[in-house]
Amino acid sequence: MNKTLTIIMLFFALCAITVSCGDEENDQPDVVIEGDDDPIDQDTNNIPTVNADFPYSPINILTTDVTRFTHSAISSAASWTWTFEGGSPATSTDMEPMVIFSTPGIYSVSLTIDDGPNEEIITDLDYVIAAHAHSDEPPYGGTIFLSPDIITENDHSTFIEVEYIGTGLRTMYDRRVNTWVELEPHLINATFENDITLEVQVNPEFNVNQAMNYAEFYSSALGRIPVALFEDAKTVWIHDGVEPFGGGNNNFLIHVGQGDQYIISGILEETLVHEGAHTSLDDDHADSDGWRSAQDNDFAFISRYARDFPDREDVAESYLCVLAATQRRDRISDDLFNVILGTMPERIRYFNDQNLNEYPITP
Repeated sequence: MNKTLTIIMLFFALCAITVSCGDEENDQPDVVIEGDDDPIDQDTNNIPTVNADFPYSPINILTTDVTRFTHSAISSAASWTWTFEGGSPATSTDMEPMVIFSTPGIYSVSLTIDDGPNEEIITDLDYVIAAHAHSDEPPYGGTIFLSPDIITENDHSTFIEVEYIGTGLRTMYDRRVNTWVELEPHLINATFENDITLEVQVNPEFNVNQAMNYAEFYSSALGRIPVALFEDAKTVWIHDGVEPFGGGNNNFLIHVGQGDQYIISGILEETLVHEGAHTSLDDDHADSDGWRSAQDNDFAFISRYARDFPDREDVAESYLCVLAATQRRDRISDDLFNVILGTMPERIRYFNDQNLNEYPITP
C-alpha cells in the first residue's frame, strides 16, 4: 500500500504538496495550496531576524499519511525545534522533519527557531486532525443516540433551585396538537450558576407538586449541558405526552412521556444538548460564512438527519459530536471518535474557534 506524503511549507508562503511514494519517484508534485505572491516586504531592512509564524491552513490526514514540515524562512535562523503532539517523532531539530500521526486525534504543532541571541516560539492548536479513514456518506442516522455517556446524571449540574411563582397566561407550543396554545401554566423560576434564570412553564394538566417535581428534575438535567446553550434561552415548556423535544424560540420544549423514553435510553442530556444548540447556536452559526465553509470542506455530514435538513439540523447534529470528541474523549468508543474526526474535521475546528463556554463539561 502506498503512503501519502504531505509537505507543509511554513513561514510567509505556504505550500501543501501531496505526492505518491510509489514507483514513480521522479514525478513532479502538484501544488494544491499556494501562499501570497509577495509574502513579505522585500526591503532588507524589514526582513525579520527570526520568525516562526505559521501562516498555513490546518491539515486533515489519515493515520497512514507521512507529512513533511518545512520552514523556509528568509532569516538568519540557525536552529529549528519542532514539537508534534501525537506525532512520531514527537520532536525534531531537522529543518524538514518527516512525521506520521498514527493514532486518531486532534493535535497541535509547535516550532521554535533561533539565531543565537533571538528566539521565537509559535504553537498552533488543532493544526492536525488525523483519522483512520474518511467518510464519504453520513455514517449515522441521528447523533443523540450515539452514546449515553457523553453526559450522565452523575455529572455536575449548574442548577441551584426552583421557586414556585404562581400561574399566569402564557402562549406555549404543544406538539400533541402541533400548534400554539394559550394556557395558564404553573410558573416556576429555575436558577443556575452564572446568574442564569429560566421561567419554567408547566402545563396545568399537572398539579402543583407534579409541576415542581418536573421543573426541578428537568432543570437539574439542563444544568449539566454547556452554559453556552443557555445564552438565548428564556423559558422551558413542560407538557405531558410522548412527543419529540424541541429547541428554538428562546426555549426548551419538553414532553415528559418522551422524556421517560430518553431517560431509559440514557440520552436525556444528549437530547437537551441538541435542542440547546437550536436555541442558542443556530441563529449565530447556521448561516455564517465560517459554517458554510466547514460544510463545503468536510468529507460528509455526520448524520442523514443533518444531510436531509442542512440549514435546520446540521449545527445541532454536529455540535454534540464535537463536544464528545473534544471534551469527553474518554467516554466514547475509539470507533466513534475516529468516525467523528474522519467525517467532520472542519466543523470541529469551527466550533473550537468559537471559544464557547462549555462549563460544566470538562475533558
